[in-house]
Amino acid sequence: MTPEARKIEALLHMGRGEEAVAMADSLPAREAPTPEFLRLRGRALRAAGRMFDAETSFREALSLAPGNPGLLADLSTTLL
Repeated sequence: MTPEARKIEALLHMGRGEEAVAMADSLPAREAPTPEFLRLRGRALRAAGRMFDAETSFREALSLAPGNPGLLADLSTTLL
């Protein structure tokens, strides 16, 4: 996990979802294609109350890592 991803994770744990989303959106494109980054971004979006964007991020991550139980759980939680 990159230092930027750790910072996003820390912001999520502190309940600062909007800041986590802003940081995730500002990361370089090299981060974007990984399922782990997309999952983290989806969790940040969900914490910020942006459920539809979070769902999109989780679905995109699942297209890269089909059947990942963590991603499936995050998507299910978001849809509920």
